[in-house]
Amino acid sequence: MVMVMALDQVEKLRDADSGRCFLARMLTRAEAWRRAGWWVAVCATAWAMAACGVCVAGIAMGWGLRVSLSSARELFFGAAVAASLTALSVFLLPWRRGPAAAGAQGLLLSSDDDLLTAAEAIDGRAFVSPALGRLLYARAIANLSGLRLPQMALLAPWRPAKAAIVAAVVLLIVSVAVPGTWEQPILEVSLPIQPPPAVQPAPLPAPSLISFSLHVEPPAYTARPAFDLLRPAGFQAPAGSRLCIRASFADCREAAVVLGSAKRVAIGDAGAEVTLSKTLRWGLWAAGPGGEARLGPFTAVATPDARPK
Repeated sequence: MVMVMALDQVEKLRDADSGRCFLARMLTRAEAWRRAGWWVAVCATAWAMAACGVCVAGIAMGWGLRVSLSSARELFFGAAVAASLTALSVFLLPWRRGPAAAGAQGLLLSSDDDLLTAAEAIDGRAFVSPALGRLLYARAIANLSGLRLPQMALLAPWRPAKAAIVAAVVLLIVSVAVPGTWEQPILEVSLPIQPPPAVQPAPLPAPSLISFSLHVEPPAYTARPAFDLLRPAGFQAPAGSRLCIRASFADCREAAVVLGSAKRVAIGDAGAEVTLSKTLRWGLWAAGPGGEARLGPFTAVATPDARPK
């Protein structure tokens, strides 16, 4: 059957050079599949070994050993990434057809070396006369046509990858059986750590008026009775009246009675005595840890009054 296919290829090929070029392209694609399989096998081994390391660290943490699982993840998975990127250098190696041909013959279980000999001739490592080259390349193409090129990936070192994957699965099962192994990582993923809310201090109360008295005593010659105000407010009094103001505040460090533009500051309670000679604007002021409080301004109107006859 192979001989018939080879004879057909001989009829299609015009000369040895066309057969050489066609076979070279086929072997190049086969070598690409072989290197891709090798890279995938290395990546699978590296990531399976990283999973084994993380599982061992989790088991150790579950047994009470002081192991940082986050550091183990960064170390092992970082090494797996580095190995995967480094393994890409396999595609930078010189492209030779001999290894691909040898691997293809192994997969085909071929007993002759036509494919390998042709590949060595393409690589310049063997000499083939032009008379025999056409037939050799045709036979090699016929042999390689019986192989699906993705099968070249099977030539990669898959045994270490399989062993590493089996070990990772076993260690994962063991780690799940050990209590406390994956509780911390699951909490880290599902419940990200958030900073505690800042505790806002309770606002301090502003000063508040708790007692007040304003005693107004008119001049004696007016024969008017004295009177008191128990709330800050405006009022009228005869000119020359004597005013006595007393105020007490809660949550207060200092307080003052404001008379016009003058402020008489006192520690604690505020008080002032003044003679009402003309209309006066007055108010109360207090300051404490919670801020300031102002009451007023109020107006004390001085009304003229004549001496009684």
